[in-house]
Amino acid sequence: MVPFMPSSSPEKELERLLQALLPETPWVNLVFSVGGFVRDDLLGIESKDLDLVIEQPSGSEKLSFWIKEQFSEEVSHPYRIGAAYPIWHLRFLKDIIWKGQTFKTAGAEVDIADTQREAFQNTGLPEFGTISQDILRRDFTVNMLLRDLTSGKIEDPTGVSLSDLREGILRGHPQVDIHKTFEADPLRMIRVLRFKLKYDWKIHPEVIEGVKNCRELIQRVSWERIRDELIVIAEYGRLGSAIEWMDQVGLLEFIFPEVMSMKGVEQDTLHHSEGDVFVHTLLLLQKANPGIIPQFSALLHDVGKPQTQTVHLPKKEGEVRRIKFLDHENVGAKMSEEILRRLKFENSVIEKVSKIVRFHLRAHFSKDWSAKAVRKFARDCGEELGDILHVSEIDSLSSYGLAGLPKENLIPDLRKQLGKAIQIPIRKRTVLTGEEVMGLLNLSPGKSVGEALLLLQDIEDEYAVRGEPLSSENAIRLLKERYSERRMK
Repeated sequence: MVPFMPSSSPEKELERLLQALLPETPWVNLVFSVGGFVRDDLLGIESKDLDLVIEQPSGSEKLSFWIKEQFSEEVSHPYRIGAAYPIWHLRFLKDIIWKGQTFKTAGAEVDIADTQREAFQNTGLPEFGTISQDILRRDFTVNMLLRDLTSGKIEDPTGVSLSDLREGILRGHPQVDIHKTFEADPLRMIRVLRFKLKYDWKIHPEVIEGVKNCRELIQRVSWERIRDELIVIAEYGRLGSAIEWMDQVGLLEFIFPEVMSMKGVEQDTLHHSEGDVFVHTLLLLQKANPGIIPQFSALLHDVGKPQTQTVHLPKKEGEVRRIKFLDHENVGAKMSEEILRRLKFENSVIEKVSKIVRFHLRAHFSKDWSAKAVRKFARDCGEELGDILHVSEIDSLSSYGLAGLPKENLIPDLRKQLGKAIQIPIRKRTVLTGEEVMGLLNLSPGKSVGEALLLLQDIEDEYAVRGEPLSSENAIRLLKERYSERRMK
C-alpha cells in the first residue's frame, strides 16, 4: 500500500495561494488541480507539472488574466499554448505577499485549461464540457483525482482512483471502453508502461488486453513522442523491462523491429550458452546503468548480429559446429545510428551510442595489451571511454560459456592499466601541429600528413608510458628519423 504524504514546492505554494484567493471570486469550487500533479503530491513526490482546469467556458483565459492583474510584477504575461484548445500558461517570477502571508511561488509554472468533453462533433475542435466529462477523457484512474482549489479537498469522481493509487493499479475509467482510451491517444500504451516501471505498479488485465488489441495504432504516434517516453524509461534504468513488456504485448515489432529480429538468432554455445541474441541483450540491460547512453548502448550493442550471422558446419571428425558474427560491431554501429535517427534523437546521443556499439568488443581482447596499446585504446575511445568499458564489462558478465558461468571479465584489470597508462594525459592535439609537420617533412596536404601525425602520436605514447612528456625538440628529431625510416622500407 502506498502511503499518502505531503510534498512541498513552488507549485504547492501556488495551490495554497489559490485556496486563499478563490473564495472571494466568481470561480468558487470551479478550479481544480488535476492529473499527475495531484497523483504525485499524494505519493509524497515533488512534481513541477501543475495543471489546472476550470469548469467554465473561456474560464482559463479569464482566470489567467485576473491573476496577472492581481500580481502584475510577480507574474509573467499569460500566453496561450496549443492551437486547437485554450490552454493558458503563467510563470511566477517572484514570491507573493498577500494579506500578510508570504507564498513562496517564485519559479512556479502552471497551465490552465477549460474542462472539455471528448466529443468534437463536426467542427473537428474540442468543446467545453463538465468536470465529469473532462475526467472521462483522461487515461488512467490514478490520474483522474482532483483537488478543489477553493476547499483543498481531494475529489475522486471515479470512485476507485484513491484505492487504485493506494494499491498501485493502472486501469482506465470504469465507464469508458479501454480501446477508446487508446484510440484517443495511442501513446498511452507506452505511458502505462512508464507508470508501471516508475512506481512498480500493476497493470490491470483489461488494460493489457486493450494494448494487445490496439498495438497497431502506435504507428499513428510521432517518433518524437515515443522517444520522449523511452528517454524517461531509460533514465529510470528500466529499458530492459520495457523491451520485455513491449514484446509480450506486441508493441516491439512497431517500435524496435531490429531488436525484434534478435529473437531466435542462435549464438555459439561455447561463448553464449545463456541463449539467443535477444536473451543475451535482456541480460545485459538488467545490468546497464540508468541513463540514455548506457541503456541504449546496451540495447543496441549486438543489433548487428542478425545480419552478420554465419554458421560453420564441421568439415571433419572432431570439429564442432560454430556460429560467428564477423564485423557485427561495425554493422551494429551503423544500424544504431539509423534507429536513433528514426527516433529523432539529437546528434550527440546518436554519435555516442554508435561509437560505443562500434568499440564494445575491443576491450575483450585486452588481456595481453602493452601499456602503449592500452593508451591507444583510451585515445580511440575518447570521452566515451567510461561508457565503453561499462558496456564491455556487462557484456562479459552476460555471456555464459559451456559451464554456465560468465566469461572472464578483463575490465577491472584494464581499468588499472588505464590508470597507469594515462597518468600523462592524452592530448587532444599532438605536440606539433599539422602545419608544423608539413613544414618539417616537406609534405603537401593529404593522406601523408595524417600518417605522419599518427606516427607522432605513437612517439608521444612511447614517452607517456615511460612517464615522460614529449618535448617539441624530441618530437621534431624522432619524427624526422622515423618518417625517413618508414619511407625507406
